[in-house]
Amino acid sequence: MDNRLNFILNKYNNELKNYVYINDIRNINEKTSIRYISKNNLIMKNGYFRKYIDPNIIELYINSNKIWYIYTDKYYFFYKKSNNDVMRDSLQSLVDSGFKIIKKN
Repeated sequence: MDNRLNFILNKYNNELKNYVYINDIRNINEKTSIRYISKNNLIMKNGYFRKYIDPNIIELYINSNKIWYIYTDKYYFFYKKSNNDVMRDSLQSLVDSGFKIIKKN
């Protein structure tokens, strides 16, 4: 992770609390809440992922019906963890801590 990204994570710690940095925007689902921060002036904006256009452009819903086209090389992207992500992380931490299910006869 570069120094600029570490700076962003510290600066927007509260705003990004339930968000995860994503390096490849193609891996998120439609209607996922995202926050994106410009690499130049570090201004944060919100939206909902609509679709992936090409490696350089994505389409976002802003508000209820406005659509914006965002250049992926100009922003850092963070997606909001879904309930499935939270559940998977919780189960993984149980497995990592040595949790086992023992079947009794």
